[in-house]
Amino acid sequence: MVFAGLTFLIFVFPFVTILHQILPKRMQNYLLILASLFFYAWGDISYLPLLLLISLLNYLLAKKIKSSKYAKGYLLAGILLDMGVLAYYKYFGFFAEQFGWVLQNEIRLPLGISFFTFQTVSYIIDVYRKDVQTEENLIDYLTYILMFPQLIAGPIVRYSDIAVELKNRTLQKEKLELGMVQFAAGLAAKVLIANNFAVVFNQATEYSSSFASLVVVISIGMQYYFDFAGYSLMAIGMGNMLGFHFPTNFNLPYSAYSATTFWRRWHITLGTWFREYVYIPLGGNRVSKPRQVLNIMVVWSLTGFWHGASWNFLVWGIYFGLVLLFEKFVLHKHLKEGKILSHLYGLFVIFIGWYFVGYQEVGMAFLKIRELFSFQVLRSDLYILQFSAIPILLSILLCIPKFIHFMEAQMEHSMRRTILTLTLLILSIASLVSSGYNPFLYFRF
Repeated sequence: MVFAGLTFLIFVFPFVTILHQILPKRMQNYLLILASLFFYAWGDISYLPLLLLISLLNYLLAKKIKSSKYAKGYLLAGILLDMGVLAYYKYFGFFAEQFGWVLQNEIRLPLGISFFTFQTVSYIIDVYRKDVQTEENLIDYLTYILMFPQLIAGPIVRYSDIAVELKNRTLQKEKLELGMVQFAAGLAAKVLIANNFAVVFNQATEYSSSFASLVVVISIGMQYYFDFAGYSLMAIGMGNMLGFHFPTNFNLPYSAYSATTFWRRWHITLGTWFREYVYIPLGGNRVSKPRQVLNIMVVWSLTGFWHGASWNFLVWGIYFGLVLLFEKFVLHKHLKEGKILSHLYGLFVIFIGWYFVGYQEVGMAFLKIRELFSFQVLRSDLYILQFSAIPILLSILLCIPKFIHFMEAQMEHSMRRTILTLTLLILSIASLVSSGYNPFLYFRF
């Protein structure tokens, strides 16, 4: 089941939201757990026992971490358990293929395993650090771990983000309305923009020219952005409707003026996770320069590999690690917000990186980069322009901060807000009814 599916939009979420509004407070978390289990089982029921088992083991380990003199040992056991499960299901098949091992059965990736694992690991580490109190109530804990709006594809929610709301949350009319607006905007970003860029990519990749390669990489970058940012906004919107405040995951990343500022605006919760639980424990920037370089490259290699068990994602992570090092030690004095050249540079290095995401074969990614700089012009470019111009121009408009701020100002007017929200919902549902293509890219992560 996906958020942008008709079953979820018309039946599941309206039912859960209405029932959550009318139930007594003591019953609301029970409802969310049942709804979350149903949501996950609909998509992949075979891994539901694993999800519950890992959740319960982390709950018990956190209690031991709080009370035992062997807290560090229990923490290590929890990290090894969580990361071991992630490593087996997500990476064992990849390494088996590299070493030529023959597997009798293909290892399927449980839905949302990367997001789920990072959330459980953050919880037990925060308990060990005494950054949060151990959650003694199993129902509240399971609500946090399993909550369906962010269970499958984030944002990565730390326990401290919603600890108070798990116990006592107010269901305000204003938050309900805000959540509906956010959900409609996220749904439109996913259905009306991201899905169309998938079509543009499939068409443009059949041609070989500089312009075709440019359209290909714009399609990759825009599809991933509007797909995942749309999903995150839907999750945040549903959180507001249910009385929770989930952290922001995107902040106009294509307005960045460097790769460094891009990654402060893109998938913010993932960047925060790697900083808090990998980079800082490795020593961060409080070490010698060679060690700092090593720390950065470790973090970015892991960031790339987190996105997928294949060489192209590892290359993607290493690429950005090298770019960020270059910016940190060489370019940082020259890159400034508001400077046109800085923003052009930022867009250039960001979109070059998208080639390694769009093509699993690293060689094909380099081939498309070479095509971009071939400056070859073909008659087919006019045809590509015809089917790509409108989606590209619309996506660029939606990435400009001033336009977004203008739209936000319009949304302060209640009538305009209502009309726009209903319009986006109607257009999105109409598109879903008429189209059979509707994947969520980040579900595989």
